[in-house]
This record gives sequence, structure tokens and C-alpha cells, in this order.
Amino acid sequence: MTWDESAITRLRELSVLGIPMSRIAAAFGVTKNAVAGARLRHGIYTTPPRRPPLPEAPSVPAQNECRYILDEGPWKGRLPQWCRASTLPGSVYCPQHHARCYATKFR
Repeated sequence: MTWDESAITRLRELSVLGIPMSRIAAAFGVTKNAVAGARLRHGIYTTPPRRPPLPEAPSVPAQNECRYILDEGPWKGRLPQWCRASTLPGSVYCPQHHARCYATKFR
């Protein structure tokens, strides 16, 4: 296929609308690679959608703050939220989370 001026104009319009290259290729009766090459040769670039910025990352707990991870808040599944209560001596957890994380031995 020769990419004449009307085809380039239509290609530009479809690309700006966000139509996938496979559907553009089907409309022109060419392969997806032919559409990709034409877009590259004629400077038709599309920008990916922008994601909203994430809130500022939480700070790491201090030495005497509980490091038990709570999976809550806007960072759920991405960055940890910590308990931050006072820790037991010799542990990185508060009494409640230390009991939850460490089982006692039964005799």
C-alpha cells in the first residue's frame, strides 16, 4: 500500500483517537507492522495515558517503633504502612504483634 496524503491524514486521526494499531490495520487492509512503520516514518506519535501521582511514600519506622506491616491506606498493596507502636525489648514488634508473629513452644 502506498501511504498517500489522505491515508496519512486518516491514520493520524485514528491514532489520536486511541484506536489500536490492529484495528487501524484492519481498516486499511494492511498488517499491524505496516501501520507501525507508517506512523514512525510520518512522525505520528501517541503518548501513553498519564497516571495520577501517588501520595508521598511513608517513612520507615524508628528503631523503637513496631515494624508490623498493616496493609491499609492509599498505599495498600504497593508500599507498607507500619504499626509504629512501642516495641518489646529485643523485638521489632509491639507486644500485640509479637504475640501474633511468634508462637510459644508447648511441652
